[in-house]
Amino acid sequence: MKLVIFSGTSDGNKLCQWLSKQNITADVYVATEYGEQVMPKMEGINIHIGRLNTFQMAEIIDNNTCVIDCTHPYASEVTINIKTVCEQKNAKYLRFLRESLFYDENIISVKNTQDAVNWLSNTSGNILLTTGSKELEFYTKIPNYQERLFVRVLPTASVLQKCESLGFKGSHIIAMQGPFSQEMNVAMLKQINAEILVTKDSGKSGGFIEKQQAAKQANVKMLMIERPLSENGLTLKQIKDEILKLKEYPRFPLFISLVNKNVLIVGAGKISKRRFEVLKRFGANITVIATENRADIENVIIKSYSENDLNDMALVIAATDDRATNHKIYLDCNKRNILVSVADCFEESSFFFPAICQNDILTAGLVSNGKNHTAVSTMAKKIRNLLGGE
Repeated sequence: MKLVIFSGTSDGNKLCQWLSKQNITADVYVATEYGEQVMPKMEGINIHIGRLNTFQMAEIIDNNTCVIDCTHPYASEVTINIKTVCEQKNAKYLRFLRESLFYDENIISVKNTQDAVNWLSNTSGNILLTTGSKELEFYTKIPNYQERLFVRVLPTASVLQKCESLGFKGSHIIAMQGPFSQEMNVAMLKQINAEILVTKDSGKSGGFIEKQQAAKQANVKMLMIERPLSENGLTLKQIKDEILKLKEYPRFPLFISLVNKNVLIVGAGKISKRRFEVLKRFGANITVIATENRADIENVIIKSYSENDLNDMALVIAATDDRATNHKIYLDCNKRNILVSVADCFEESSFFFPAICQNDILTAGLVSNGKNHTAVSTMAKKIRNLLGGE
């Protein structure tokens, strides 16, 4: 399954580092060049730069894709677009979401940026704004904003240009990359003689706790803009667990004796005949049942399948032309803990029936991941030529 990550937080960075160590490849999409710069080069992690619209997302997402949304909790439009495309494409969607830490009744909360601007417009005193540069133009509506506002933003040329174009003086621009400690936040608040700190509910990794503690220590008011979406998400550990479930592991080649073991083959077509001929060479007691003997297999019992046919069986081959019958055999075998190979559904097979390559001394069994029979057939011919046997 293809892994696609939309990253916009430090947590996305941490996830990518873990994936690289696990030798799991992923395509990672970040909105800006700065998003790429803060991510180290990692084996198997392919970074793409630029914001994608829904049409562009639809080009990279299909029903064999697992999409992990690690975008910022306040990037609501992006999250809505990602979820919409995943639903349209029937792709697996996992949302990483920082835990909300808004529990303090002393924090003043508002619904959105406009409400924050309205509230701040009716106050006095200096303000430390830690909400980034994306919606900075809204805050220029605050009376005397050029003197009252001190903006803490990312240290990139484009961000600094935006701040200057909006009329912020260099002495009121704090261009630094976080996270910031409580002590650093306190020092900044005291340096600018702030009376208000403005933040978002950015969670633990976004430095919310350190801001909250600093505001208390410096005796300043804390204004928080609430998250735009009410959504559920997974922790970083839960995301990792979900990814590990998606990883496809090869089947272990276990060679066991079938001498005098009861084996059932359901179906009497070409596949069943091939399975029958192979199993005969390994000493199994083979029973074949089918509604008709289309491949001229010896001693076929003409009847429909029933669960009682599984009694005393060590191994079962489901190879009928009917999907419903094969699926029932799978369910019945699973209930009885009987190993089963389902010819028309590798996902339901508890073992893969191998291509056998053999001479008088050596026996080799060859399988793929269940999806490429041609590759197995081609390689089996080469191995048989090397062995000089069947």
